[in-house]
Amino acid sequence: KGFLKNCKQATKVDIGKNINTIDKNAFNYGKKVQKVVIRGKLKKVGKGAFKNTKKNVIIKVKTSAKNFEKNKTLLEKSGLPKNATVKSVKNKK
Repeated sequence: KGFLKNCKQATKVDIGKNINTIDKNAFNYGKKVQKVVIRGKLKKVGKGAFKNTKKNVIIKVKTSAKNFEKNKTLLEKSGLPKNATVKSVKNKK
């Protein structure tokens, strides 16, 4: 909750592979966030988690194709802005 509450300058967020939950309103204060990288398999994304990000936010998901589809579905159900882009990116080892 309130992930970016006191961070008004962040433009890019990298969510590590051990994070599997994004709470509701997590990006409520991240109005400058343009890019989000998700490296793990998400189990839950709270409603409105990305509602106050930039309208054209780019979310890059660095997981397997199977996990990408699950993550994308969770992200879309959370209420992404209409112009948001969710991309699959190959994980470089």
